[in-house]
Amino acid sequence: MLSLRKLGQLVALAEEKNFTRAAERLGMTQPSLSRSIAELEQACGLRLFDRGRLGITLTAAGADLVADARQILGQVAAIEQNLLLQSRGEAGRVAIGLGPLAASYLLAPLLAECLARWPTLKITASIDTTNALIEKVLDGRLDFCVCAANQLSAHPALTVTRIGALRLGYFVRAGHPLAQIETPLRWTDLAPFPRAAGTAQPSVEPSLRGVFGPLGTTVECDDYEVLRQAMSRTDMIWLASDAVLESELAEGRAHEILPNGGNGLNDAELALVRPAGRSRSMAMLHVHDTAAAIMASRSR
Repeated sequence: MLSLRKLGQLVALAEEKNFTRAAERLGMTQPSLSRSIAELEQACGLRLFDRGRLGITLTAAGADLVADARQILGQVAAIEQNLLLQSRGEAGRVAIGLGPLAASYLLAPLLAECLARWPTLKITASIDTTNALIEKVLDGRLDFCVCAANQLSAHPALTVTRIGALRLGYFVRAGHPLAQIETPLRWTDLAPFPRAAGTAQPSVEPSLRGVFGPLGTTVECDDYEVLRQAMSRTDMIWLASDAVLESELAEGRAHEILPNGGNGLNDAELALVRPAGRSRSMAMLHVHDTAAAIMASRSR
């Protein structure tokens, strides 16, 4: 009985209040429009329009139906517009995950660029450990993730693309006692101070027993902003990347120290991980490729 075409006819006739003008607006003949409205009134058993010498007016039932029709047609138009935007990669939903180091370095510029280029795109970003991120990619909760490549093992259901590496080092606040020592630092020099790192540790040389050599970490935290503030306010030594401390190092608010002559730490390699063989929306392709491009342009 009802169709989008008939709902459009009802709205046009209600707005034009004239069969001839409404028919012209719809690109059909006046008799065809009159017949279509009459068939609808007969099918529903209600008079929707009163016809008179001064034109046509809506009945109470007709007014209710036209109000519903406008709402439905508006929703259809919104759906069609959203599909068009999705086909161009300008709308849709993308769920991404990042490890703590990747998030501290990559997430802000990634969101800034994506939101500037595709403001209607819905992005969900979560920060978690590598194992948790991989699990979410495998079960479909994430479209892709950016995590530490050195913690990954081969998996037939995943496609892994390495996108760059971040140099790791040990960093302290300006004025830290260890920053004043001019002789080479030994691991024992670090022992009196708090030592912080993320819970997902990067790989180290086999000769070392941990990321702080023979010493253990005293603070494990995956929130890099918290660690940044803690380093600036305490004598904490932070295992991080100079890439996430660019402004602090440039302004002299942080210093790198080199225990054991600066030997022992590998770079932190980052990888984009997505499901193998799964179709990707245009929106996902945009965000995925933007993340890779930002990493390629900024990493060493």
